[in-house]
Amino acid sequence: MVVDPAHMNYISGFASWSYQNTQALLVPENDVEPVWIGRGVDAGGARRTTWLSVDNIVSYADFYSESHSHHAMEAVADEIKKRGWNSGRIGYEGDTYYFSPRAFFVLQKAIPEAAWVDVGLLINQLKTIKTPREIEFIRRAGKIVDNVMGVAIECVHPGMRENDLTGRIMQAQAEGTKEFGGAWPSSVPLVLTGPRAAYPHLPWTDDTIPGQTSIAFEPAGCYLRYNAALARTVSLGKPSADLVRLGDTVREGSRLRYRP
Repeated sequence: MVVDPAHMNYISGFASWSYQNTQALLVPENDVEPVWIGRGVDAGGARRTTWLSVDNIVSYADFYSESHSHHAMEAVADEIKKRGWNSGRIGYEGDTYYFSPRAFFVLQKAIPEAAWVDVGLLINQLKTIKTPREIEFIRRAGKIVDNVMGVAIECVHPGMRENDLTGRIMQAQAEGTKEFGGAWPSSVPLVLTGPRAAYPHLPWTDDTIPGQTSIAFEPAGCYLRYNAALARTVSLGKPSADLVRLGDTVREGSRLRYRP
């Protein structure tokens, strides 16, 4: 049972911003087409984006959503039992952001006869083997983020607000290149000015960028869910001695080859 949105996309093609609702992809052990289960409003998206047949796209009623007395995993369990897959071992992704303890307890209670097995990073390991087509998609994502970073460096100037600069970066992410457009990336662009650059992953602000400061950029480029990230630090005005020394250290480290 796959619940991670990236893994559902990888296996079935399902592409929808719907992970806030319970959804699952049932992948049988034998050579049988997987089954997507999700909220009714998202079933159309499954029909639109996946290669699954209509019979294997199953929706549940809205009363399961945001309910104290019901949980959508009850509908998932019902579908598992309906197809006769409730015996033997059932694998689940125990270490993913989109699978709550309550969801697991509901499944265990509904299908106590099954042996529930945490598959860990199984799908992540499978995804490390890339096809030539996937490699091409990653290269396209790399070209997009290269263009995005160029836009960020070209646009930044003193007196500009961080959020305005971020907006231009996001526009470039969506525009992609002349050959192919961009998709939503796996992370929002990070724009960290001055002292805030020492703390990674903070949100942008509406502060005005001063004339003498450093800015850390970390955007991503995305093509069909394949992402490429890039990080650069830009200095407005003369960089400090510490920043120059740090830059020299990073360049030296980049020249070293990894030896296992």
